[in-house]
This record gives sequence, C-alpha cells and structure tokens, in this order.
Amino acid sequence: MKVAFVTPWDVNSPYSWSGMIQPMHRALARQCEVVDVPATDLGVSVADRFLARASGALGRAYLPGHAIATAIRQGRILDRRLSWVDADVVLAVVASQQTAFLRTRIPLVALSDATFPLLLDFYPAYHSLPAPSRMQGRIVERRAWRQASRRIVTTTWARDSLVHDYGISPSSCHVIPLGPGIAPVSSRHETRTPHDPLRLLAVIRDWDRKQGDLVLKAVQFARANGASATLTVVGPVPTNRSRDSDAQFLGALSPEELSGVYADHDVLIDLAHANCSSVTLTDAAAFGLPSNATAIGGVQDLVDSGTTGFLVPMGSNMASIVAVRISQLADPATYARMSAAAIEKHRDVMNWERWAADLLEVCNLATWAGPE
Repeated sequence: MKVAFVTPWDVNSPYSWSGMIQPMHRALARQCEVVDVPATDLGVSVADRFLARASGALGRAYLPGHAIATAIRQGRILDRRLSWVDADVVLAVVASQQTAFLRTRIPLVALSDATFPLLLDFYPAYHSLPAPSRMQGRIVERRAWRQASRRIVTTTWARDSLVHDYGISPSSCHVIPLGPGIAPVSSRHETRTPHDPLRLLAVIRDWDRKQGDLVLKAVQFARANGASATLTVVGPVPTNRSRDSDAQFLGALSPEELSGVYADHDVLIDLAHANCSSVTLTDAAAFGLPSNATAIGGVQDLVDSGTTGFLVPMGSNMASIVAVRISQLADPATYARMSAAAIEKHRDVMNWERWAADLLEVCNLATWAGPE
C-alpha cells in the first residue's frame, strides 16, 4: 500500500506534536510505502491575518488555525499537490484545517487525539474563545472529519466525541493508541525493581497545565507521611520554584538525555488538569514506570488504575491521594506487579509497530469506503 502522509507538522523534527510525528512516520514507513505531501507551508489567508491582528489589538483571541477562509485556501493548495501524487490513501495527521475543503478523489483517513469541542475551555489556548472562533472551529473540523472515509483517534474519549458531537458512525471510528515519543535504548524489557528512596519523575513542559506546584506538594506530603522518595523535574520551571523545593530541576532535555532520565527513575507523576493523550504516559510504560496521573481526558485509556499505575480524580485532595499512592508504590511487590503490567501494555498495545499495523488495516478499509 502507498500512503500519502499529510500533516502541518515537520516529520523530521523529534519535537513535532509532542514528539509523536517522527516515530509515527518512521513506523509507517517500515510497513508500507510513504509519500510525504508537504503541508507546513500552506499559509494563512489575508482575511484571517487581518482578523488575527485586529483581535489581538482588542485583546481578544482569534485562531487562524481553525478559520474557514484559511481552510479553503489550504485545501485548494493541497488539492493541487495531491493531484501529482500516486497513492492508495491519504493519511491526514492532526490536519483538520488542511483537509476540511479537500476535493481529492483519493480516500482520506483522518487522525487526531481530540476534537475541537473537547478542546474548548479545556486546554489554555482554547479558553474563553470568542463566538466567531468557536463557530469556525466547529465548522472546519466537522467538515474535515466528515470528509474522511475512516477516522482514527487515540482514545475512547475522543471517539465518543466524534460520535456524539459530530454524528459520526461508530463503525467508522477506530481507536488506535500511540507509541512512546521517547524510546528505551534497548528493546529488551524487564520488570523493574524500586529503589530506596523511590525515584519519582515529573516531565513538565507547561508548569500551570501540568500543575507543577501540586506535584511538589504531593511529594512533600508523601515524605511527611514517612515515604522515602526523591523527585526530579524535567522541563522549564518558574525560577522561584527551584528555591522552595528540594526537588532536582534538570531543565529542558534532548530526547536522548530524557531517555536516560526515564531509565534512571521508578515512577512517573503527571497531574495535568488537561490531557488528551499524554506522551509522557506512553513513554513511562515503555520504560516500565508505573504512573500516577490525573483521571482526565484520554488518560484513562493510557493508565489502568491499580494495574499499570494509579488514576487520581480532580479535586482539592489530590495531593493527599498522590502521597498515599507514592507510599503504595514503595512496596516492592506492588511495584514489581505494576512495572510488569506497564511493560506488557507497551509491548501489546502502546507501541509503534502495533500502531502502524492497525492503521494500515484501517487504510485498507478506507480504499473501498467513501465519505460518510
């Protein structure tokens, strides 16, 4: 099968879409012929550039990336590029704006980890959007999903939104979990043994969304309750945080450096108040790290609470709950069981070879199923 790969992200960057694009592209190329169709340079319409500037001057948000005029422009350009491509199917990866007004006759498969309605008032960039941006975002994305012959999402949370918010048939929506963005150096997976003190890890690129203050508080509670644990924080951190905590702050790291950090730790803590399909959780499973994660968004598909880690409900007592879970994971038998389960989930479900194989099955279905 020949797949035309379309995405507004750079397929060669290890940082594109939280590090998912590059391993996704490479895994697919190992199992089929991939034709890259550039979509990073399609540009913004004149009208949307003007509206974005005008809205900014008024202190209001406007999202050209979800606007109708730009979607029409980008669809026309992409149509011309696809007219020169010999492919069995077009795979559009987080590319709703690029494909909403696409007219190609090549079957289209759309892939994302969320829908526009799910993002509204969930992720910071989508808070308090004015009515014009909300309306255009829904229109553009609805067209994009309905253009597709098949739809792939990463979690049941996203699939349910396709069905309920856009009226998409459940039979055409497929849940295929992603693999890790950071891979272990060795492909050999072994059940891990917890250290004393327990080495906790938090990968925080957005301090507020990942609730960095809450992570620090939870670890302090755990220590106060007698747990022996250290905390390492990876990612940019507000300058005052390194002075009022005994955690180790490593700053931003390369993928290679982060791989070594995962290998040197025991447990991942991810207490984000907004998460679609967290790459840190698929990373942790690949390294055999049980996770403590907020039960929100698509996370409940990634962490099997009580088996591969613990899910923590949002609420005022989160820090206390996480502190108890940290103490439980310090027990060697509990830890070994959860580490083995995390590795098994990575090996059986959340890995790139399985992802590519499942995706190609969906692409095969798309070659004979027209748009809904």
